[in-house]
Amino acid sequence: MKVSKGSPKPPRVVLYGPPGVGKSTFGADSRAPIFLPTEDGVDNVPVPQAERAREWVELLANAREIAAGKGEYKTVVIDTLNGAAELCSRHVCQTLYGGQWTVAKGNGGFLAWGQGWKATAEEFMQLLAALDDCRAKGMTVLLLSHVGLLTVKTPSDGEYTKYAPDVDKNVWARVCAWSDIVLRAEYEHTVIPASGPGKGKVASTKARRMFSAGSAAEDAKCRVGYELPEEMPLSWAEFAAALGKGAGTVEAIKALMPLLTPEEQAKAMAWMGGSIEGASLTKQRQLLGKLDKKAAEIAATKGDGK
Repeated sequence: MKVSKGSPKPPRVVLYGPPGVGKSTFGADSRAPIFLPTEDGVDNVPVPQAERAREWVELLANAREIAAGKGEYKTVVIDTLNGAAELCSRHVCQTLYGGQWTVAKGNGGFLAWGQGWKATAEEFMQLLAALDDCRAKGMTVLLLSHVGLLTVKTPSDGEYTKYAPDVDKNVWARVCAWSDIVLRAEYEHTVIPASGPGKGKVASTKARRMFSAGSAAEDAKCRVGYELPEEMPLSWAEFAAALGKGAGTVEAIKALMPLLTPEEQAKAMAWMGGSIEGASLTKQRQLLGKLDKKAAEIAATKGDGK
């Protein structure tokens, strides 16, 4: 038996929340991202992205191609998880049930006895395996999802609902167990109780928050080694700083600084307060993101033969 102490690995993250809260922006601000879209969320965002997958096999092929790449990307973003699950369910329905969703003429379809979604959860593991291959190359994995309500049945308290990604419970059980971090995003709001009979009101602001601590009301978690504050602003810079995994950041910045002109280096150092090591982790991450972008632009130019 081989015994080791383990080594830090990039996190596998799920972020879910309502439409427009800023999930795609969160992904776009990550370190050197590549998006694998299943819907139109980043069409107008200047971020590297594959062509939108309209079939399950296309999404799998895209993920496997990124895993087999040269490592120019540092974050792979699935936008969205629920879109990927829909593609997977269509594929399972077509290949295992002849495209038949419901029971017809005595023949069971995809939805009969919940078997179709169980088969979908099994098939979905292929995508998670491909994303693990990306992670093995040093990439953070980020799955974005719309929010939904999950029905929970317990022997003692009966049924209740809680916030979770808007995917089938069988698929979500696999993804949740696989992920290292699950975050729920929400607009900052306050519930104002009614002064008399009737319902209260909600006062909302434009501030956006994300939550990492699960409860009976929501699915969220941080696996050991990836601890985060229970609540923080919805921001990649805040997330990266709070994650506390700064090892290698300073070295990566120093390795990429020669890509800048002397004038650009002087401005960067002034912004960092004169010291890379002494700057906050947030500033280190932001500068590293800019340097990664610069490196990608130079690599693209060389690839075009310019």
